[in-house]
Amino acid sequence: MFERILIPTDFSWYAQKTLFCAPEIPGVIEAVLLHVTEETAEPLVYRTLAEVRNAQSTPAHALAYAGEILEKAGISVTYEIVPPGDEGIHAAILESASRNNVDLILIGGKGRGFIKDVLLGSVSRGVLEEAKGHVLVTHFDETPGSLPVPSGSHTDRAVPLFSRILVPVDFSRPTVETMEFVNHLDGFDELILLHVITSVEDRKDLKKKLEESMASLSALQRELDTGVERITPRIRFGDPGDEICAIAGEEDASIIIISRFGASDRSRDSRIGSVAAKVVKNARIPVLVR
Repeated sequence: MFERILIPTDFSWYAQKTLFCAPEIPGVIEAVLLHVTEETAEPLVYRTLAEVRNAQSTPAHALAYAGEILEKAGISVTYEIVPPGDEGIHAAILESASRNNVDLILIGGKGRGFIKDVLLGSVSRGVLEEAKGHVLVTHFDETPGSLPVPSGSHTDRAVPLFSRILVPVDFSRPTVETMEFVNHLDGFDELILLHVITSVEDRKDLKKKLEESMASLSALQRELDTGVERITPRIRFGDPGDEICAIAGEEDASIIIISRFGASDRSRDSRIGSVAAKVVKNARIPVLVR
């Protein structure tokens, strides 16, 4: 599904921890490990771990350390060091994604949802808005000190990345397409389908919307062919972005998979809708935007 991925890194604690998510991405066999820096005027590409280890630069040696993590997990790695260019870091990331024809960008997020250190909010926002493919933004509970060494798994999470999947649905065409995407995922244990009712006029309207929502969720369940026995439908009231993040915590979801746009995004001037942007910003677990 995601055979080739791009992983931008600034060598921070957060970026390093994001690397351990890569082996859990469905279908991954190749990764492009990218560092954007003003220390180089021309793009540098290394095809092997030995080649990047022998390069005479600090960024190359740091990439080699990061790449060793991926290669030990059986992922073939290409190493790139590129300048930010006139349009900035996010444009360099997207240019690499396009040039390498990747299926997904895996990038680390922090705190309120944007990228740490070199990859600040404007960069992550630019990647999310302008990426033509999938973007997976990781979130972790950061603790002081150095990167913990994982034991027995690729990360220090209690469950695998794609095990308890939360999918927000508003029954628009983009969310139906997201359900079709989930239908092709293998190996997860539970699927949580969440619909958020944003407003009601009165009790009669409330009853009507509840009945319609339950009927639509049941129809989605019947159409799924994932082989997963545990599918949990949930309905909440309120702001979709807030409720999605809240349910993710309550249900102990391992990842949120969300469409770029939903029914509430009437304007498509941006390449990411308001709900998806809010979820990426505030979630405490990884978010896959498609």
